[in-house]
Amino acid sequence: GITHSLIALVVFSGLIYWGAGFFLEPSPALLIGAGFFIGYLSHMIADSLTRSGVRWFFPFHLTFRGPILTGSIMEAVVVYSFVVIVVGLYFLTG
Repeated sequence: GITHSLIALVVFSGLIYWGAGFFLEPSPALLIGAGFFIGYLSHMIADSLTRSGVRWFFPFHLTFRGPILTGSIMEAVVVYSFVVIVVGLYFLTG
């Protein structure tokens, strides 16, 4: 649906940045908005790897799909591998 589209990615990230700007200086608000954007984007990329896919260009019916079945062993392998890489990078860059 629309929440898994480029439109939502930009709108929600902008709203998070704008909302953070009410409470924070511009630089931290930008970091929060950018962090939300990166997290949202990575979630959409991960969902694009599933058989359900993502309609990045909603409302157009072009769906990007991958081979992974949600809830499968392959999904768990991909998710846990990604977690290990992210945690490893965190500790390596300290």
